[in-house]
Amino acid sequence: MTIRRAASLLREQFTRPSIGWLVLYAALFNVVFSVTRVFEQPALRSVGVPVAGLGALYAGFKIVSAIATGVAGAVQDRLGTRGVMLSLVPVFGVLYASFAVFPLLLVPAVFTRRAVSQLVRPVRNEYLNDRLGDLGRATVLSGVSMALSLASGTANLLGGRVAEGLGAVTFLSATGVAVSVVAGALWLLTSPVREDTGPATTTATGSADSSSSVADP
Repeated sequence: MTIRRAASLLREQFTRPSIGWLVLYAALFNVVFSVTRVFEQPALRSVGVPVAGLGALYAGFKIVSAIATGVAGAVQDRLGTRGVMLSLVPVFGVLYASFAVFPLLLVPAVFTRRAVSQLVRPVRNEYLNDRLGDLGRATVLSGVSMALSLASGTANLLGGRVAEGLGAVTFLSATGVAVSVVAGALWLLTSPVREDTGPATTTATGSADSSSSVADP
């Protein structure tokens, strides 16, 4: 596929409301996922978690992530795609506001971040795959991955200076709350998760199977 055709395909798919708004919504929470991963260690140290305790916490993260991956299908069956994606707003809004008041609540917040990231990824990927035809799927999913990575990378780059001034805990709390507010407004205004499942007709070429996915930080 030529660069011109790839660009045309990405423009065509990203301007579809059922794709473009979902990618923007996901990118917002990718910012939270990413900056939490980057700044969680200094934040945990600042709320009193000893260096020796960090090893146990990170071992716990792996267990929680594995459990979340295993139950992702059951959670989606119960809540539906809309329910899973919409739940990000109250979950992160409340959790990240809570440790601004009670700093030790940062510990369950970072565990929740790991679990939610693992739960959301397959739900989001299935939603995107259902709306993309075989032609150009790999190109579009690569474009989505790049968009999410760009959002995360930009937030990490800019966040370093802000975190130095505010402190890691305050920075993470403010980021989570701000993203939740913006994402909630975006949901009300655009309905990022839509019921249409048919792929748009494309003129570019490319290929991928239905298991194609987009990774999170």
